[in-house]
Amino acid sequence: MPKTVVSMPDQQPAREKWHALWTRSNCEQLVHDALQAKGFEVFLPKVGVWSRHAGRRQLAPAPMFPGYLFLRRAMDKASYIKANAALKDANDKEDAAKTPKRKAAE
Repeated sequence: MPKTVVSMPDQQPAREKWHALWTRSNCEQLVHDALQAKGFEVFLPKVGVWSRHAGRRQLAPAPMFPGYLFLRRAMDKASYIKANAALKDANDKEDAAKTPKRKAAE
């Protein structure tokens, strides 16, 4: 009689789920770097897009999903607060960079 081989699935712990994070457009890389610096596993998919700069066409990387990036983490309350703080810090830095500086009144 032939033997039946039964394979058991690996008993690995379940991996955390991916979450889509919304941020301001053109701030994706800044937020990615801020979250990565805080120890989060972040994914920002990019595609090449043609753009014109100084009359020349060049292939530049751009987010595949503008305004979104992805975070793999079990989102307990502490992780959510930590991620939100990193998003706020990154967006505040972007606002500060865009705000025109005023000259001191003479």
